[in-house]
Amino acid sequence: MSAALYAAAAFTKSVLFLVKEDGRGRAVEVVNVFPITRQSLSAPKKRILAVLAERRRAAKSEEEQWFPSMGALAKAVNLSRSSTSDHIKVLSDWGYVEVDEGRPTRVRSKELGEAVLEMARKWKRDRDADR
Repeated sequence: MSAALYAAAAFTKSVLFLVKEDGRGRAVEVVNVFPITRQSLSAPKKRILAVLAERRRAAKSEEEQWFPSMGALAKAVNLSRSSTSDHIKVLSDWGYVEVDEGRPTRVRSKELGEAVLEMARKWKRDRDADR
């Protein structure tokens, strides 16, 4: 039943509301079912996440987890600053990175972003092994 609700939410691209009733037909709970969409990580986004994840793993303090500037990150991933900023905006919207809008703008990975990157790597290894 829940799979059908998620499929319906994804198909309609809207939130569905499931009303649970008690034995007398009275509403006792409303459950929101949100559409789930799979995001595709492009090669540049994977590179950005990988560089940010490596910095976070190597950090000895919370402050060292932050990439010091968007320009430095762009250089590390071999992209223009503008392109890097665009990718970071999307990754931030997806909840994969955290952005500190100070001057200069700093960026660091979040656990969700690192987990998604590892899943993408695993799927690629599995796909390559099947060939």
